[in-house]
Amino acid sequence: MKYRSDIDGLRAVAVTLVILFHAGCSTIASGFIGVDVFFVISGYLITRIVLGNFESGKFSISDFYNRRIWRLQPSLLVIVLLSLIISGIFYLSDDFNTFLHSVKNLLFFTSNKYFSDVTTSYASEDANYLILLHTWSLSVEWQWYLCFPLIMHLALKYVGRNNTFLACCAATLLLTFMTIYLSLTSHTDRYYDFLSRCFELQIGSCLAFGRLKISKKGAHVASVVSLLGIIALAIKTDVIAGYPNGYTIIIVLASGALIISGEHKQTLMSHLLSNRVLTGIGKRSYSLYLWHWPGLATLHYLNMFSNTIALTTVLCASLLLACASYSLIEMPLRKTQTSLWITSGLLIVLPLLIATGIYEAGKKFEFYPWRFGSTFAHAVHMQNEYKQLAGNRPDCLTDDAEGKYSDEHCTFGSSHPTSKAFFIGDSNSNHYWMFLNVLARDAGLAVTARSTATCLTLPGLYQYDWWIHHNTVYSQCHINTNEYYRKIASEHFNYVIIGELWPMYVSDKIINHPSDARSPELAKTRLDIALRDAFNIITKSGAVPVVMKEIFTRPTGYESCMKEKIIHRESYQDGSCNVPSVAVPPRSWFDEEFTALKKDYPSLIVIDIKDVQCADNHCMTEVNGISVFRDVGHLNDYAAHVFGEQYLQLKGNPFREVHP
Repeated sequence: MKYRSDIDGLRAVAVTLVILFHAGCSTIASGFIGVDVFFVISGYLITRIVLGNFESGKFSISDFYNRRIWRLQPSLLVIVLLSLIISGIFYLSDDFNTFLHSVKNLLFFTSNKYFSDVTTSYASEDANYLILLHTWSLSVEWQWYLCFPLIMHLALKYVGRNNTFLACCAATLLLTFMTIYLSLTSHTDRYYDFLSRCFELQIGSCLAFGRLKISKKGAHVASVVSLLGIIALAIKTDVIAGYPNGYTIIIVLASGALIISGEHKQTLMSHLLSNRVLTGIGKRSYSLYLWHWPGLATLHYLNMFSNTIALTTVLCASLLLACASYSLIEMPLRKTQTSLWITSGLLIVLPLLIATGIYEAGKKFEFYPWRFGSTFAHAVHMQNEYKQLAGNRPDCLTDDAEGKYSDEHCTFGSSHPTSKAFFIGDSNSNHYWMFLNVLARDAGLAVTARSTATCLTLPGLYQYDWWIHHNTVYSQCHINTNEYYRKIASEHFNYVIIGELWPMYVSDKIINHPSDARSPELAKTRLDIALRDAFNIITKSGAVPVVMKEIFTRPTGYESCMKEKIIHRESYQDGSCNVPSVAVPPRSWFDEEFTALKKDYPSLIVIDIKDVQCADNHCMTEVNGISVFRDVGHLNDYAAHVFGEQYLQLKGNPFREVHP
């Protein structure tokens, strides 16, 4: 295939946008679109390779994959090794677990799916520290490589070039319409999704057939408008919502227009993109893409990203390493001649087996907490031990329809109960599992727990524009809540316990019907009615209503303080990361509401874990030298158990009292 220097120049533009975006350049607010340009280029070049080799009678599917593996894997494996060293030094056990899991998925060509599952969204705070996050695009390309060339080869062989072109265009249109439909209707993030990205590669593929021609004059205009359009979208600030979206269509069409226009060597843009600086960057774009992110992710993790000197140092080092990788690894190995079996075994199967072994050993040894000293290792061991004791707790929190697990699977407490309870709520009910387990065992109580993520489990309510449910109601929460209260009314529980992050729900997003007017004051009225409806259903069933109040959540800066001390192998047991003193935690509207409702529902039990967490005018963030938090708003199972024991000592067991 004839070399196109302008395409290398376009690669340079794409990788520069991505690097500037990841480096926090505020001007390039949407530099992530550079990846879309790469997808179009890949689709174009791969199709040109397949077409050229097929028509010359030299196409071999094994040779194609052999060349792709040697082109992409060696540099990638070096990045994985470097990332393993970095994460082994700095990343705490849970984060090291995530990293090792991502390595397995990357080597299995599914890192895009994995990162979609473990991040809130692309460029979110929880995505910034993932060292191999940028490899999601490589997985998308590999998924396309694994199906497209073979299908295209068979199509060329049996239906001819013309029909193959028409089929390729039809598939591209279908995939494009599907992407736009999903962007407009899906309530889940599709950023990493293969099917939502496939049309970008396919557009490049359609262009490779050479059917679309453009005059030299048209090429001048199209190339200038297209490059300016890409740059304009790269600096636009509101592009990412629902991405890939309509903006993606513009980007891939502009990229395609630049590729077609570049066939006329004398256009202004062709000259610009073919200059030595841009083509030099473009040739190294794969190495630059691979090497720039791990250091930036580490800076995010170490809370040093805003340090200009550290950021500049990391960027310069990654650029130098990328150039060295290109010269010493990428170029020398890309033309290696071995059989596909040897290549696959050496560069795919063996690394995957090694990564799986390291991961499995990590699971066995709690992801090596001894790296940070004996104190931290003990803390991790205790948290993991009590997580194991909590058994099925994680299974009994859902954001989907209930019914996957039986009541027995989600029941804890006394093994020989004299009474039973039903426990519902959001994820804050789920993290009380071990706290209530202590009280339930002491009272001879069996507790069946059902939780729906970020769901206010009160009857008659909807939550509008809530969480990931943009411009619509959280219908699954409403459905699950109805099922909970049907169960309460039909079964004979002694207690019904409701646990929520109560203050979060004093919001104008609380409604009774999708068409309702919304305001905080209307919400308070609706909440009062819903609470009374809930207590009426519970008391009518013969059960005692119980409310679990929220914990004192992790203070601002606490996590970064703890992480910094652990990473630097410093003691955190001196309380230096704690809130200095909290006499009385802030009261919310629900605190007053529960006090008022107690008068109308005398049997109502209100359990406030802050009675022990914030005893003696000090809200605890560690117990026995171990952090109480699993994340920003939830207790770990060890702390929940300890607080349960302390509550028994301080307040007694509310489930042992006699209630009407």
